[in-house]
Amino acid sequence: PVGTYYGTDHVNMKSEDSMWTLMTYLAQHEGLQCFVLGRTLYFGDFGTMISEQPYSIEFQPPTPDRPYPSANAEKIRFEHDLTISGDISVTVRSYHGQKNASYSATAKATCGKIGAKGAKVAQTSQHYDYTFPNKTQDQCQQLADKILGDISKHELKMEATVPGDVLVYPWTPVTVTGTGTVFDTKYQISTISRTFDVRG
Repeated sequence: PVGTYYGTDHVNMKSEDSMWTLMTYLAQHEGLQCFVLGRTLYFGDFGTMISEQPYSIEFQPPTPDRPYPSANAEKIRFEHDLTISGDISVTVRSYHGQKNASYSATAKATCGKIGAKGAKVAQTSQHYDYTFPNKTQDQCQQLADKILGDISKHELKMEATVPGDVLVYPWTPVTVTGTGTVFDTKYQISTISRTFDVRG
């Protein structure tokens, strides 16, 4: 629901944002997804559309017989966000106008990395604060848990250029194997760009 709040509640009626920023903002606050496929805008809960069959990117390191790496992708690039690789905490606060009450909930994720001789590695804690209107205590906790999960998903990022096909959609999981690193995992797609080369 989008519009004017009446009674004891209020909302900022002027914001110089693009239409896409508004759509993604509303999707985030409703716990939904928003994306464009072709010339169609999709806005809703697409968690049930996630395919069980992932798109697999297989990397093979160099060997004595083949002194160069190979993969079923033309290019692969990885990023590791060290800012959120340590301890993370998310706090959601809310003022409920009808109940005249304030609520707060926190969700935490501990890195738990172990150093030499079992000593715990010192990690910088990253804290995020969010404020949502008219949420109960349970709703604040649910939002904190969800935001924590969304932030944690961005610790590892992968970008790949692969041969053209129509098998990959925003709800298709992508797996990477063979690197022998922490990047061998499952990824959720955020952007798909398809291009056509007249050379073939």
